[in-house]
Amino acid sequence: MRIHLILFCLLFSLFLIGCTPPELAFAPERNATVEPPEILTQLQMEQILFEQINQERHNRSISALLWDDRLAVIARDYSLDMAQRKYFDHISPDGVTQLQRLERGGFFAFRNSSENIFIISLVNQYGLDDDKKCISEIQYRTHRDLITRAFKIWKREEGSLSALLNPALARSGLGIATVDNETYYFTQLFIEPTSCGVKNLPCCRGFHNDISVGYCTPPASCGQDSICFVPKFYEPPEEPYQSTFSPQFKPDLLMCK
Repeated sequence: MRIHLILFCLLFSLFLIGCTPPELAFAPERNATVEPPEILTQLQMEQILFEQINQERHNRSISALLWDDRLAVIARDYSLDMAQRKYFDHISPDGVTQLQRLERGGFFAFRNSSENIFIISLVNQYGLDDDKKCISEIQYRTHRDLITRAFKIWKREEGSLSALLNPALARSGLGIATVDNETYYFTQLFIEPTSCGVKNLPCCRGFHNDISVGYCTPPASCGQDSICFVPKFYEPPEEPYQSTFSPQFKPDLLMCK
């Protein structure tokens, strides 16, 4: 009888002070669901990373980079080329350099340029079953993880950080690509604009066969008044390549059953 009374008093005390037994306080909801990782498009990833870079420049009292669509197309194409041909370098297997890619993309009038590149796998870790020779588990990074990692690496490397924080490199374009939804390639191009050679600005001056000539960055042409203009018949390029990323891929080893 005494034991029953003690138990009754304890339970009554818990009720009065509103205590909840620990195992009930931390019990998960029966209907709780786990949200799938966020899937970002190529353009979303590029924009998020670009905004993070500009935030870093702002924190250091450096003027924000201006996004340039043409630079983004060149950067995106280079990322795609590295992904398709499976190399990672500032010079392509054909020997094409950053400056040559800029010229092919129509950039001739600029004082300075720079390029940052980065490569990362969406797969963070494999769990292997040595006996069955198969994959027991795959741990994925999220698309935001890839962005965060790229930003950290570029900030850590002296050459990349110099480009990110150079106030003279005022225009930039960023491109990300993957062909297998596993390995992602990042390219960011920077240029220091010049005061000539683009639409509505004076033509740049150069020499051809010892004769001074005016020139502009295509599609602009140098007019009779030595001002760059874009012909009315000019048609803008097609929409740049864009893909929707998916965290699914087919590894060489099969998943364990």
